[in-house]
Amino acid sequence: MPSGWDVYYVVFLSAFLALAIPCALWIGSAFFKQRSGVLASESESSPRTDDGFVNKKVNARFFLAANASLTLIALALALIPCVGTLADADRGGFAGGFISVLVISGLAALGLLYAARKGDLSWLRTYQQDLEREARSLRVEPEAETLEDSK
Repeated sequence: MPSGWDVYYVVFLSAFLALAIPCALWIGSAFFKQRSGVLASESESSPRTDDGFVNKKVNARFFLAANASLTLIALALALIPCVGTLADADRGGFAGGFISVLVISGLAALGLLYAARKGDLSWLRTYQQDLEREARSLRVEPEAETLEDSK
């Protein structure tokens, strides 16, 4: 089964739907919120407490596994048209396929560098800081001597 750049229509369509569906849900939520008569000032006047999420720890290994799996899936999707293009090398399309692979790799590297610069890849530093903070909280520091003990 030959593969080519037509495969990217599915990728772009899924990316568009991934952006459009939450946007449509947000618009629908705002529309129904206005119809029900809930005003923003009423919700701001009463303090909101999320007792369900307070003092709960989130497992950082879950985020590590999720990031790794998403990266592998993205790399696999990027390789689909590249493999199909390089398979045409026997018909003289090697230069075009190789340039296409380089362009996709360059764009992926640029996206990765942008994410690193933006700070989206700082989960490891945050995980290490959380471990240090937890170790410090478990460590019991000796109490300072009081004046009564020194007498």
